[in-house]
Amino acid sequence: MDTAIVYLAIQLLFMYMWWTTARFDPEHMLTTRPYLQYYLLGAILLVLTPFTPEQWQLYLLMGVVFVDFFALLFESNNFNREFKQRHIPFKISESLLERYGQFTMIVLGESIANLVELFEDGLTVKSTLTFLLLIISTMALWWLYYSLMDDIEVNEPNYQGLVFFRGLHINFILFLTLACFFLMELGHHSTTTSRYGYLLSLALTLITLTAMVFSHQNNHIKRRSLLTTGGLFCIGLGLCAFLPRYPMLIVIDGLLITACVYRERNILRSQMTN
Repeated sequence: MDTAIVYLAIQLLFMYMWWTTARFDPEHMLTTRPYLQYYLLGAILLVLTPFTPEQWQLYLLMGVVFVDFFALLFESNNFNREFKQRHIPFKISESLLERYGQFTMIVLGESIANLVELFEDGLTVKSTLTFLLLIISTMALWWLYYSLMDDIEVNEPNYQGLVFFRGLHINFILFLTLACFFLMELGHHSTTTSRYGYLLSLALTLITLTAMVFSHQNNHIKRRSLLTTGGLFCIGLGLCAFLPRYPMLIVIDGLLITACVYRERNILRSQMTN
């Protein structure tokens, strides 16, 4: 019940924001009205949640998430019309990309902060080695993400393309968070779940990142090169599944650093060619 009340408060806050948007800029009513309708439906579901049997409450909460999350996609045609009427380009702004980068920085920063906990039992050779291997993975992911995202410009023919890109980045942050969680678990103890969980979440993180930048690069690096690098990396991650913890981390660090250096090399070559 407490969860439903918190979600209801957030839901009402979003409804107020959409209402004020339409109030102070009536031209936004075309796209604002559907949001109010979807969020009103979600608010009704949240009000009903505490009064339904416990086994149905989770389904109602999932219904609210579904309605809220897909509201943007459901009314994408309205956004297409408004953008064309107001001559707004179908483009992800630099400020939005910067906010995505800030979310990513928070996740990676928290991962680095958590790795310091490895020294709670004192400074030993084992804890130092583990820390170095894990911190290299985190910093390499940091380097690779900003190197790739700093070189893109997202222009799409319609609003659905923008929604797809945003969805990719949301999933990227989720996969990255999962990878950082399993990375921390590997720092404390090696289990089959932590090893395979890290490999799978890392693969999903890199696949999602590649999908985001694949067709939006400013420096026109050959797509075949990007796909080849990604394919070889995935093969390397697959082979890591058969290695113990420390050899696995060493191989992953080597793969990530190689990918970063190879990426920078291709950018420099592309700039020199142009």
